[in-house]
Amino acid sequence: MGGSSKFLVWVMILFVQALFILILVPATLIQDSVNREERYLTEYFGDAASKRIKGKAKRTYRENFVNTGAVDELYDLFLPTDEALAGSKGLEKLGVNEGLWDTVRDRLNAFWLMVYFFFLRMYTIMIWWPLMLIFISAAAYDGFVIRKIKLLGFESTAAPVFGLAMHVFVFLMFMPFFYALSPVAINPLAVPLWGIATAFVIKTKAANLQRF
Repeated sequence: MGGSSKFLVWVMILFVQALFILILVPATLIQDSVNREERYLTEYFGDAASKRIKGKAKRTYRENFVNTGAVDELYDLFLPTDEALAGSKGLEKLGVNEGLWDTVRDRLNAFWLMVYFFFLRMYTIMIWWPLMLIFISAAAYDGFVIRKIKLLGFESTAAPVFGLAMHVFVFLMFMPFFYALSPVAINPLAVPLWGIATAFVIKTKAANLQRF
């Protein structure tokens, strides 16, 4: 499978996850997950840092979607007002008895909660990023040193290992997006674990980079 094909496969999986959330996951479950993950942030980063992360996420959400009117416009687009229903002759009770509009409102609530959740997790990743960058850079350098030693000793690099590392690397590059779009609470320690796994794969790739 070519590189572009692998990329498209993971994009499609990410799309299916987002679609699953929009169609099936209740807004109450997402809200519970948000509350639980915010408690995780306080537990692992302390009060000051967790308030800073939550404050940035809320400010980004508010400035880009609430203050611009995007939230209200989306609700207005999909939810008719009582006046609009009353003025629609023969359609006054459309979807009311079946709970259609309650379902639509729940789906919209779920969507906007996930938007906020996305920003919360992006800022959580940014907290860890300086430490992970140092670790990944050191791992990459170590990998190139190992490759240099192999070449000086007339040892060959392992093409199958490099190929496998490439597959795992593509998967790991999509993991932050799966994490950011997950409707369930995830321990923030998952982020540095992802960083360690990425560093190990980059080291493996560098150590087995093929000669051209």
